[in-house]
Amino acid sequence: MKKALISIVIFVLGIGLGGVAQAAGSATFGFEPSIINTALGDTFTIDVIAYPNGELIDTARALVQFDDDALELQYYELGDLLPNAAPGNYVDNSNGFVSMGGYLKGTQTSESGVYATVVFKSKLVGTSSLRFIEGTKMISIGDERIDLEGSSTASITVYSIPTEDMVEFEPESAEVDLPGEPVVEIDQETGEEIEVPSALKVVSLSHPSQNEWQALSEVGMSWKITGAPTVEITEYYYSINKEPQADPGTDNSTPDTNIS
Repeated sequence: MKKALISIVIFVLGIGLGGVAQAAGSATFGFEPSIINTALGDTFTIDVIAYPNGELIDTARALVQFDDDALELQYYELGDLLPNAAPGNYVDNSNGFVSMGGYLKGTQTSESGVYATVVFKSKLVGTSSLRFIEGTKMISIGDERIDLEGSSTASITVYSIPTEDMVEFEPESAEVDLPGEPVVEIDQETGEEIEVPSALKVVSLSHPSQNEWQALSEVGMSWKITGAPTVEITEYYYSINKEPQADPGTDNSTPDTNIS
């Protein structure tokens, strides 16, 4: 098994449902996807997922807090899991809250699924989060079954320019030669044939140039294989330090092609 080693320079740069008994449960909420990268001024969609985790649920409310300086909620709609809208649903873009209540008529469910779909517009470059706060509920015939601490958050990173306009990351260590033949591609501007060598190329959507300081404290890196390598890449190793040619060692490994 061949392994590609990468050394990356990174300078660490709703209303509540009244009258219900409070009982511990295992039901949780989450977001899908849990990590979103978007450009300033763009809209993005995120699903609120209900996980009953064995509980029988008939009523729920997702009370979600977001950074009103960074995001503006455009609209939301309940999913098919608990599709009937409960009284008291609201959106408060001034203070960064949305309260989404839904219920089933005369039945219950223990299935996981999309509770609601929410559309946001980005307003500010930087990183913020979505989180479920007190007032979030999952009810089983009047009994509270939510595990609020077990419910997850979502991370939202807003970049200043669209990802397709970002340039390639510049450090010397950003390209690693691999054994294999180059492939021939057509240059979209000149129409000429160009050879793309067999290599591992690293890019950063958040910090596209090593020569420019960025306000973002969260660094996003990704990499891809070019050309026609004769080796199968099954695992990548990376390190976070100020030495571009350092051996990353084996402490950090991933089969994925991105880190944040």
